[in-house]
Amino acid sequence: MEYKEILEGMDTTIKSLETKIGHVETELATEKARALNAQPKVEMTKEKKEKMMDDALRSWFEDGTKDFERFSANQQKILHVGNGDPANGPENGYQLIDEEMGRMVIEQMREPTSITGMVGSLSVGSTRYRQPVLQSYPTVAAGAENVVGADSPSKTGTQEYKEVVGEFIKVYSSPQYSNEAALDPHINIVSDLRRLLADEEMRYVAQQILFGDGTTAGDMRGILNSRIDLSNTFAEALKEDGLTDGGAADRLPDIYQVIPTGTNGSFGTDSSDILDFFIDCVTTLNSRWLQGSSWVMNRRTQAELMKIKDADGNPLLMSNWTAGFGMTLLGFPIMIEDYMPDAGEKNATPIIFGNLSQAFRILPVSGSDNMIQDPYTVKGTTILYHEWRLGECVFNHDAIKVIIQATDIPTA
Repeated sequence: MEYKEILEGMDTTIKSLETKIGHVETELATEKARALNAQPKVEMTKEKKEKMMDDALRSWFEDGTKDFERFSANQQKILHVGNGDPANGPENGYQLIDEEMGRMVIEQMREPTSITGMVGSLSVGSTRYRQPVLQSYPTVAAGAENVVGADSPSKTGTQEYKEVVGEFIKVYSSPQYSNEAALDPHINIVSDLRRLLADEEMRYVAQQILFGDGTTAGDMRGILNSRIDLSNTFAEALKEDGLTDGGAADRLPDIYQVIPTGTNGSFGTDSSDILDFFIDCVTTLNSRWLQGSSWVMNRRTQAELMKIKDADGNPLLMSNWTAGFGMTLLGFPIMIEDYMPDAGEKNATPIIFGNLSQAFRILPVSGSDNMIQDPYTVKGTTILYHEWRLGECVFNHDAIKVIIQATDIPTA
């Protein structure tokens, strides 16, 4: 009799689960039909996808099934993330729950922080990514009519290239939560965990983009470290932009230029000097990058600049809320990134100016983003393992300038 009750209970659970699956499949079919008939086609909202995913995960816990992978695959618990056909696989717009969760973590990571949202992003297929960079131009020369049948004109020079290569790292997290916590009606533990993971991964990647030394295993080559030749007292970064006539580039193609303020630990000696410095800084940026350029600094540096006024009492920074952002400096918006260094110390690098999306790109590796639900390793709990690989690469080393509070020739 006891076994019969167990079997009846299992049948009830299975029927309940099948009903829930049917509801999800019906909803997905409806959304697919809407997407196919809509003009233009639109994606399901992020809120809708998150709710469907959370409902699916909660069903998994309530059912007691431990094989999450088989559950999500066999029952076709899939989420619509595009306009593709589920029969054609994730690349055509559909992804399994665990894959979608991983994608959402990365999407959310790029929303809250200035620096991760401002740099460019390019998905690559391998960790052998490289980018050719022009190092010298072809040459031209004056010619004359060949009226006497002289030898052919002398050859002129051909352009030359170097290349920059991506540096790749692996980011992972492996938190654990109990089955009881996952079923707590007062908090959606999985959704909250996803949000917190996104925040922590954002913080880690943001610091790597800015401060990675490129020599420690697992470190990027950060904009304010390796990419300005910090270990060599900025020697390479002090060189000018551009290509010399008929010669090589003035600066290595993967190093950004630093612009010294002329004063250790300060933007200048007085308000007039500071204003002149920022005008000169804008002038150093190539004109093709001015569109889309901005100043990146932390709130404390912005507060310091807000106090600066010219001889007539006009502030250095201006408010421009009507344009969609807060403060501007010489007409360019100020973007706040709290991980930027403070001003006020010798060789401090408190401000980046230019077009970051054209200067620096992160390189997520396609197919490396994995989210694994592990209910086996520790009984009574689930380990949510998330990993992904990404790299970084300089694209246009003249698209940004890094302000350094130092004399014209910085010293250690």
